[in-house]
Amino acid sequence: MNVLSYLVKFLTSVLFICLFYSLNYSRIEKNHVNLMRETASECTLFLNKNNEFPIQKPCNVLLIGSGARNTVKGGMGSGDVDSHFFTTCEEGLEKSGFRITTKQWLSEYIKIKENNLEEHMDYIKNMNEKYIGSRPFEMVSFPEVEYKLSFDQSDILPDIAIYVLSRNSGEGMDRRPIKGDVFLTDTEIKDILYLNKNYKKFMLVLNVGGVVDLSPVVSVSNILLLSQLGVVTGDILSDIILGKTNPSGKLATTWAAYKDYKFINEFGKFDNTSYVEGVYVGYRYFDSARVKPLYPFGFGKSYTSFDIKKISLNNNRDEISIKVKLKNIGKFPGKEVVQVYISPSQENKDKPYQSLVCFKKSDIIKPNNEIEMILNFKLRDMARYSINGAYYILDKGNYIIRVGNSSNNTKIYGYIRLEDDIIIEQLTNIVDAPDFKDYVPEKKIEYEKLSDYENILLTKDDFDFNEVDYTYTYKVYNKLKKLSDTELVHLCLGDYSDKERDLFNDRRLGMAGTTTKKIEGLKYYINMADGPAGLRLTRIYGINSEGIHRLSRDIIIGNNYLYLAKKKKINLVKNKTDSIDYSKYSKIGYQYPTAIPIATALAQSFNIEYIERIGRMVGKEMKYYNVHLWLAPAMNIHRNILCGRNFEYFSEDPLVSGKIAAALVRGVQRYKNRGATVKHFAGNNQEFNRLNSNSIMSERALREIYLKGFKIALQESNPKALMTSYNLINGIHPSENELFLIDVLRSEWKYDGLIMTDWSHTGRMHFLASKNPPQYAFEIIKGGNNLMMPGDTSDYNELTQKLNDKLLTRDDLLRCASKVYETILLLNK
Repeated sequence: MNVLSYLVKFLTSVLFICLFYSLNYSRIEKNHVNLMRETASECTLFLNKNNEFPIQKPCNVLLIGSGARNTVKGGMGSGDVDSHFFTTCEEGLEKSGFRITTKQWLSEYIKIKENNLEEHMDYIKNMNEKYIGSRPFEMVSFPEVEYKLSFDQSDILPDIAIYVLSRNSGEGMDRRPIKGDVFLTDTEIKDILYLNKNYKKFMLVLNVGGVVDLSPVVSVSNILLLSQLGVVTGDILSDIILGKTNPSGKLATTWAAYKDYKFINEFGKFDNTSYVEGVYVGYRYFDSARVKPLYPFGFGKSYTSFDIKKISLNNNRDEISIKVKLKNIGKFPGKEVVQVYISPSQENKDKPYQSLVCFKKSDIIKPNNEIEMILNFKLRDMARYSINGAYYILDKGNYIIRVGNSSNNTKIYGYIRLEDDIIIEQLTNIVDAPDFKDYVPEKKIEYEKLSDYENILLTKDDFDFNEVDYTYTYKVYNKLKKLSDTELVHLCLGDYSDKERDLFNDRRLGMAGTTTKKIEGLKYYINMADGPAGLRLTRIYGINSEGIHRLSRDIIIGNNYLYLAKKKKINLVKNKTDSIDYSKYSKIGYQYPTAIPIATALAQSFNIEYIERIGRMVGKEMKYYNVHLWLAPAMNIHRNILCGRNFEYFSEDPLVSGKIAAALVRGVQRYKNRGATVKHFAGNNQEFNRLNSNSIMSERALREIYLKGFKIALQESNPKALMTSYNLINGIHPSENELFLIDVLRSEWKYDGLIMTDWSHTGRMHFLASKNPPQYAFEIIKGGNNLMMPGDTSDYNELTQKLNDKLLTRDDLLRCASKVYETILLLNK
């Protein structure tokens, strides 16, 4: 090929790329970025605040901190999104007209971090030697480092000072209680306190995905929990500083000093982790044990404040209705989250001091204006699970109704009286009792005198009793009865190939997997893409006669890529994007999904309508990119602040988790042929040895904490799919447990969607030294799981061999294949 023809071909490719980009950007990306810019402040909140912010106009700013330039838009792993761009804190301020006086500091900090890479690489290497078939180096967060840098390097005097503190974490590994991760570094503490003392207008900005121990800097006047907001992270910071938007979020997880998390060490055990805290998770522990956290659950400040007053308290049988008057008594327009908690009185044994039963966020209220709000809940949702009787019971006594704007700022609005024990629902136990007794707080709580408060008397007649019928009938399609055993096996497995992952999808790269394409006459299948911070798709791909090829690096490596690439101890050849010859491809494709706020940030919005809008946005992108099933939302409980994947999960509270997940699912599924997948069912609360760790818990803790959110999400949104978790619960993988999948999901909750596994292969163990068994394909099919993903030859061989050995029947395959077939049709017609 001569130079002229090569140049013509190259320019044609460039023109095509520009045209493709322009159309794509104008139709999808621009609208969604604008939506994020308008709404993401819903997810932010002040932990501390004085009256020095907002400021009226851009000015000179002293900007330092680990996240000022290396801002984190979201955590690492399968939940990351390779968006077209995202705005760092530095960029967001500059775009708004701020002049940064500390450019040299920002550049030098990055160099210092790179020079401290050796220790991080040694840690990765040691962990990597313990893994089988895993790539932990891609997702192990690089802790922040100590530094000796001066920020008085400019002749320009700053008007304000901002310190952006970042922390990152990822799938596959948990966080560490070390300086630079859970704890602040010495230099972070020194500089934050210095700036707070010497600058009247100083703000500490937390660009974090999880709890950081802020004990040394809790005196700082302004602390903004910015979180990790996807593409517009830096834009939202500048908008908040300038008062263009008002933070209105609330904490979905308690923030405390590390030493005050009583069960912090009951975590991350290699084989068996005992959930000895029982139902006393998060604020349920802090409130019941009378331990004061730094910032309580449900807490959050904004530029304004509100007054909540009672109007009325009513009921329709066991449904309680509270009407309140909410007035903005501050100087700025804003929103408030009204929260309702129930406290069982002393007659009730071993119940948390209080539990959230409902919440509602207001629209924007102008200063001195007020609105009326109605909040409803059912008392039956406060029932205690009795292990001995295998039922939910409301113990006789008083149930105090508390209303406020955080778990520690409420007023009594009345109480409910029960003069008898009332059994609500008769079930059956699904796990064996552990070899320990659940924690019970030692301190006796003194409840308020209730004689002056309004009360409601409820009797047995006010409640509907439910006794579950555990007979479940499977639907089998006659068309599938004509298929061979081999074809049925393939239908129960994802589509697999011995070739590269880019053949998982016949149109575009980045799909996590598809259902089978190996059955003649079955022309439909399901494309699946990871979440939960948007769609994880390959940003750039090329097509030629040899197929579809990834041209951008795998985003799963996340922010570690730049550091890892500097040390060639780990093979990154497949992720190299330098010197790509675009002329080799007849078509260059771009995919620019929108990175939305991390799940924890979404939950902090406490805004159901907003979450549904985000879901609709994701659903629209799924339609555009031909994704049928979004492998999200993830909704495991923030049991422990060290869980590396907490940023992908919503809250320590199952009600918040369930409500937010349901709203996302409803939004996605408003689009025809698009579905969401709630995950990871259940007890996936640590990443260390995640394929073989055994979560040991009581039946009560399982049902009241770890299953409750899933139940709410399934019953309020009916997601098209549910994904089981890697871990074991009391010795059995949920993916293989008929009691979980049939008795609970199908019989108790009436869920009729697809059940699939997380991505694994039969008989493979994560760690060499694991004592607990891996998952097996035939046990998964026998247990009621419909689809094993992503599928491979070992899974196929396992199932066919068990058929020959009569340990698996054709009927087993038919019932699972029928649900897969049903879902394929549901998402394609």
